[in-house]
Amino acid sequence: MQEITFIFIKEATGGRIIRVAIRDIEYIESMGNYVRVIYDTDKFLLVHSSLRKLLKTLPATKFCRIHQSYVIHIEHIDHVDGNTVNMQNGVQLKIGTNFRKAFLEKLLVQG
Repeated sequence: MQEITFIFIKEATGGRIIRVAIRDIEYIESMGNYVRVIYDTDKFLLVHSSLRKLLKTLPATKFCRIHQSYVIHIEHIDHVDGNTVNMQNGVQLKIGTNFRKAFLEKLLVQG
């Protein structure tokens, strides 16, 4: 089975449908009834969706939920320090207690 290389995301504001390369998505942040997809270092899309729903459309080998509010692209991790994931773009994201074990297992298997 061939892995997908891009997805189409409908913006919450304006309704444009944007093509985003999977490799460019750095992380996704939950914001109530919306999620913010951060990609290409300084770009983001606001999407009317849930984190769980969006995560189902992404390759499980590349994305992992680390917190109730965050899904990250594993290839954009710089390092993990304690309960913090430091992304290559300089952003620091907290690892939730309920997600820590599964995240570290996935990271070590893939690394």
